[in-house]
Order: sequence, then C-alpha cells, then structure tokens
Amino acid sequence: TEHVYDPLALRSDDGLEWERVDVSGFTDAVEVNDLEVVDGRIVAVGAYRTLADPSSGGFVAKAWTSADGLSFDEVALPDVPDYRGYDDESYAGDVAAVEGALLAAGRVGRTAVLWRSTDGGGTWARVTDPLLRDSYAISGMRVVGTTVMASTSASDVQAIRSTDGGATWEPVTALPVNEEVDGWAPLWSGADRFFTLTGVDDTSWSEPEVCYADLDQCGQSPGPQVVSSADGGEWAAVDLPGDGETDEIAGTADGRLLVMAADQGGVALHTWPSGVELPGSVGRA
Repeated sequence: TEHVYDPLALRSDDGLEWERVDVSGFTDAVEVNDLEVVDGRIVAVGAYRTLADPSSGGFVAKAWTSADGLSFDEVALPDVPDYRGYDDESYAGDVAAVEGALLAAGRVGRTAVLWRSTDGGGTWARVTDPLLRDSYAISGMRVVGTTVMASTSASDVQAIRSTDGGATWEPVTALPVNEEVDGWAPLWSGADRFFTLTGVDDTSWSEPEVCYADLDQCGQSPGPQVVSSADGGEWAAVDLPGDGETDEIAGTADGRLLVMAADQGGVALHTWPSGVELPGSVGRA
C-alpha cells in the first residue's frame, strides 16, 4: 500500500464541529508534529520526508507559519543539514510559547536540539546549552507560568527546565532517571502544575531491614508513580482519579484537571475540580 503524506487540516470554531480545509505552502511529503498560536498566527513544526518513498523517511526538520490557517510559509531551522543518510536525519517534534518566545524541540543526527524564536516563528536561532549535547532527543515540552520543562533521553537526567524563556537550561535533579527507558518519561501539565511518571519512590527495597518489614514488596520494584510540581524543582507523589495507569493529563481554561487512564472497562476520562488539591500533593506556589 502506498503511503501518502499530504497535509490534512481540520478547522473548528467551537471544538465540536469540524470541517476539512485545503492548505498550501508545503513543498514535499510532510509530517506536522505540533503547532502553537501566537498573536493570531499559527506556528507549526515537523519535518519533510525527502526520500522517493516517503514511508522510508529522509526527515528534514522544518517550521511553518500561517496567518489564516490555509496558506503556510516555510521557515528554515538553523543547523539542519540536507538529508543524505541517518546521521543527517532531523525533525522538530514540539513547539511551545513561554515568556514572549517560541521554543521548538527535536533532533539533528544523534543530538537533541532546541530552537528559539522571539518574532513569532519568523526566524529561529539554535539554543546552545551544554545539557543538550548529551541528550539524544527532546521528547516533550510543557509550560507552567514562566517555567518551561522538557523531557529528555539523556543517560543522567530525566528532565531539564528553563526560567528565562528557554535561553538557558538546568537539570531537574529531583527526578530519578529511569534507566530502563534511557531517561525518557512522559511530561504533562494542567491546573498550574507539571506532572510526570517515575518508577522510583523513597523506599529502598534492596535494604534487608526494609524488605523483611514488608514481604509482599520484597524484591519488587515499585510501579510507575505520578509526581507533580508547581515549579519543576520540587516534586511530590500525587493520587490521581482512577485506578489504572495514567495515559494523559491535561488542564482546562477554567482550572479543571483531566486525567485519562486505563480502567477495567477500557479507557476512562476523570475530572478533578479547579482549586482543589490532589491528595498527597504539595501546596501550589
């Protein structure tokens, strides 16, 4: 079966009823991964698939902007090479707005890359931070207030954060690295808080005195635990609605928290009211 990578755009005035619209400005087989709206302009990021068979890849990172959601202008991202092989492969996977700047995250070759724009996506500059050199990819970005966090696939840090609009970054040392997945973990935000998963708790089940105090847990690793933070620096475990494994967390404009989790009957969506603390959470900053 031949795969077609033409852009598919859907538009809605209320989020309930949608219509398909034709878009222009894409010059190759394209994969749009994320978009943001800044000052009435859409900024999209993704990659062109440049091989003769687009399903085989040939990824080249790109950004696009549009004033009407119909006609898009292509914007080059710095330090993105033409595709000649795997070492040249690049993509942009996430875009976020914080502190008057736009941040796009992705990968070039075997190195994580962040690009930053201060003119609404019209031009971009590469963020040169030592933390990025040791990361294979940035797998997600979330913003709470003036703080932006990114989940990384580095061997010694699970996430990084910035408090100056993405110009400089620091490691989030309070989150333990999950060595089984090379440091990667999902990152969510909602209700003015960050959320992520960690498989490590405060108890060392390898210590004999701890192990024999709870034989049911002896020799077992703790399961994934949702932890939350208001500033990305200090984290605490929280008990979210639902009994299953958390798949997605999002916030609403009125402050409610939406939690999608696996349940006995399939997948369930739970709602937590605005202004009510989650059990076990620390106070909001």
